Amino acid sequence: MFVGTLFVQALLAVSALAFPSSRERFERRAATRNGKPRPLLSHSNATHDTYDETWAGGIISSNAGTYKSVVGTFTAPPLSVPPGSSSSGEYATSAWVGIDGATCQTAIWQAGIDMYIKDGSASYYPWYEWYPAGSVYYDDLTVSEGDSLTVNVTATSTTTGTVTIKNNSNGQSKSSTVSYNYPLCEQDAEWIVEDFYYGDSTVHLVDWNTVAFTDAVAKTSSKSVAPTSGYTYDLEQSGKILSSTTLGSSTVTIKYV
Repeated sequence: MFVGTLFVQALLAVSALAFPSSRERFERRAATRNGKPRPLLSHSNATHDTYDETWAGGIISSNAGTYKSVVGTFTAPPLSVPPGSSSSGEYATSAWVGIDGATCQTAIWQAGIDMYIKDGSASYYPWYEWYPAGSVYYDDLTVSEGDSLTVNVTATSTTTGTVTIKNNSNGQSKSSTVSYNYPLCEQDAEWIVEDFYYGDSTVHLVDWNTVAFTDAVAKTSSKSVAPTSGYTYDLEQSGKILSSTTLGSSTVTIKYV
């Protein structure tokens, strides 16, 4: 998922009868992580409207060793089948906050939720990942439509970190401390909605309505940095713009269009 050379975050394939289990989701994501480069489609200027095939959201980039943590609160949005699509299909996307992946090419430290709709039923799965290691799902952290979630990823060093996902609506919270041999650059901070890849193509993108990250902040060792210090990404596929992103002093709002 890089800018220019994106790391490919894989998706979980379609299940004919039910949503995939945790093991199925992990195996499918792990099996499709091939690091395939994803070139930018266009870049209108240095601060706004970079179009990409898989990412939409806000990104701040700086020198290596800059960003130590990224935080954001958002509501699990209502999901719907995109206009003109079959109501019997399965559609998905993910919302997450992270460190690196935009300009760093060695690792990404990220956490959020995968979101599915199938046959009118929506499901939300919280996870974290230190790419290129596999995703880890919190199967005992319940998320439903309308729940408020706060996600915090922190790099305590370039190879260690902590993550917390808290469901503010039901009081549940999960935290983990991790260590990997894939070094972060600590030079990117992100708030993202993503269209996953499965193999060589993206999955069917769900209509996520709006994902609005609030209390969004990136922290260095000495200060807090607002999303407005960065630039926006928006999804463009087959010449069609699929999202609209706006940045505020503490907000990143990503709308499906």
